[in-house]
Amino acid sequence: MRILMVTDAWQPQVNGVVHTLERLTEALKPFDVELDFLTPNLFRTLPMPTYPDIRLALTTPGHVARRIDAAKADHIHIVTEGPLGIMARRYCRKASRPFTTSYH
Repeated sequence: MRILMVTDAWQPQVNGVVHTLERLTEALKPFDVELDFLTPNLFRTLPMPTYPDIRLALTTPGHVARRIDAAKADHIHIVTEGPLGIMARRYCRKASRPFTTSYH
């Protein structure tokens, strides 16, 4: 099974979301679950105002949609609903692709 995780929080950030995703990746390996990540590291970024350690992805909805399609994931999970998460959610709703989301 392949799960695409869409997250606006990723390395080199050190926070609970990133730590949880790293642990989850390790915990799912014995179950033949492969996680793929759509993160800000794949795009140009800019620092979030008032919190410069968090980098926000600069991209377009079409680019995010193409990345989601290219992942060929069985499931899509939107970890954070920042710029990437919002674009992924809009795409999934428009394309009638089921997804899950969570709040951290």
